[in-house]
Amino acid sequence: MHDLGNGPILFCQAEAGERIASFVVDAEHQVPLAATYLDRAPTQKTISVGALRHLLKELTTPAALKASAALLPQACEEDLRLSVQDASSIARTLWTKYNLAREKGVVVIGLEEFTTNLALLGSTEVRLCFEWLEDSLVTVALEKERDQVMGALFVTNFIGKPGER
Repeated sequence: MHDLGNGPILFCQAEAGERIASFVVDAEHQVPLAATYLDRAPTQKTISVGALRHLLKELTTPAALKASAALLPQACEEDLRLSVQDASSIARTLWTKYNLAREKGVVVIGLEEFTTNLALLGSTEVRLCFEWLEDSLVTVALEKERDQVMGALFVTNFIGKPGER
């Protein structure tokens, strides 16, 4: 990940039905710094909560442990959506977004390891699970072809409630 300096940036998100595009833009020069695209259409692959918890046991990072514990109240058979993303693109976007969030007091566990692991994969596609819970967000990256965890991210202490983002 590269340093963005001290200049202001904008984080923009646009939703169209089941599709979401996110952009990080240099506010001063109006230049895009990162972008991601997510399709939450029902045809996307899913993973059960139980299977995800099982896979998270492979990692002993603080973020994976927190994510696994946060998922405990969820029913094992509940399905969670997975979206396919370009690893380096999502790494840049999440690095920027959650570094800014940290400055506002949001607790972000595992950001450095998560984004570094994804950035090292380059343009490889990964499957991502974003699961909003009562007071936290669990993000898990899985290798696209196999169910192997590439990283976990745990975010909590948000400024607003999940429905207000």
